[in-house]
Amino acid sequence: MLNTNPYPTPIDQAWLKFWTGLMREGGGVSRLERYLVPGLVREKPARPPDVSMQVLHIADVLDDIDDYFRWIKQLRKQDPDAYNLYKQVGGVILPWSKEAIAVCNKPDKRLPADPRKWPTFFMISMPSKVDTSDRICPKLIYFTKKAPGKTGRLYVPEGKLVAVYEGTMYLTGDLLPKSVFAEFLVGVNADGEAYGLRVKEVWTQATNGRYGEFISHKGFDYPLALKERSDVPPRQHAAELLYWVMNAAVSAFDGVQVMVSKDGVAGRFGIPLNKTTEFFRDRAFEATVGGSRRKIFHHVVGHTRMLASGYQTQVRSHYRGARRFEWNGTKVLLTVPDHHHFRVERLNIESEDSDAVLPGHMTTEHLGRDLRRRIEAPTKQEMRKKVDLRELGLL
Repeated sequence: MLNTNPYPTPIDQAWLKFWTGLMREGGGVSRLERYLVPGLVREKPARPPDVSMQVLHIADVLDDIDDYFRWIKQLRKQDPDAYNLYKQVGGVILPWSKEAIAVCNKPDKRLPADPRKWPTFFMISMPSKVDTSDRICPKLIYFTKKAPGKTGRLYVPEGKLVAVYEGTMYLTGDLLPKSVFAEFLVGVNADGEAYGLRVKEVWTQATNGRYGEFISHKGFDYPLALKERSDVPPRQHAAELLYWVMNAAVSAFDGVQVMVSKDGVAGRFGIPLNKTTEFFRDRAFEATVGGSRRKIFHHVVGHTRMLASGYQTQVRSHYRGARRFEWNGTKVLLTVPDHHHFRVERLNIESEDSDAVLPGHMTTEHLGRDLRRRIEAPTKQEMRKKVDLRELGLL
């Protein structure tokens, strides 16, 4: 948890500095505030546009991938349960685009109306272009849905809750002596309204004694991570963070889902379906039986084919091409959600904190392995081609 001392420390002031007064542009509002701070600019869209419509730069994406792999490994000691899950299914690597990280103050239209059916877990990785030389900023933000009353932390419920999301932010910057993990809780009622919850906190206060004594205080309060903005209440800030991260994760894969793996850790991002050839132009060479380069994964529109015998045949719309290859030191798997596998962000199961695995439950590690197996499952066409290559002695 962050320091909750009521008297701001230099670290607290640096955390506040991230959100205010930097990279100023028109109207006295910073670019980071305009694009990253939920609820600041109300005229922005309620949800980010599809990532498939964004202009992605390969160099920026490669930097974001490298930073993501470096950041997520910090979870191994701090949150091993989250690490065991996301190293298998991968967090969403958010591209550097002002539209992709625009303000979100309500649930995405893709989400079910019933909040009980909202996704169980989701993570986004912030773009690497955010400068951290003179400020503190979140690099990873992820949420896990818990059953009310089974969060492992005491909180003050406000009304009847149908779900409680446990949020975590991985904060880093040159002004921090070391990276910090900030945790908070967000409650959701039956109408889909979310708000931050006060949790049990312990903080210290310095006295005016000769020896610098400290007095410990206990009570229920919002974590400092939700109180860094004076113009947005903590309960509203928590809700907007939940909507923002959840909407970005849900809307990230309307085109092709790209899963990149390195050293046993996976990450995911989305690209347009018609940009795969251009985006992965420098992928590792993979020859066909005839010696030419295999075409990359693409979509074939239904059409009429004229055969040599003069007959015509109807070709149905389908996908074909190489889906698995190596690219810039990573292993890549291309899939189309809802065609090759179900969307991970639609998974809706109950979770709770427990010291032992209860009957009918599974650990996050087992869940991650099962989801990874489903995502990587080969298609029937790939299975047939594998058998053909084995018969030819090429495999």
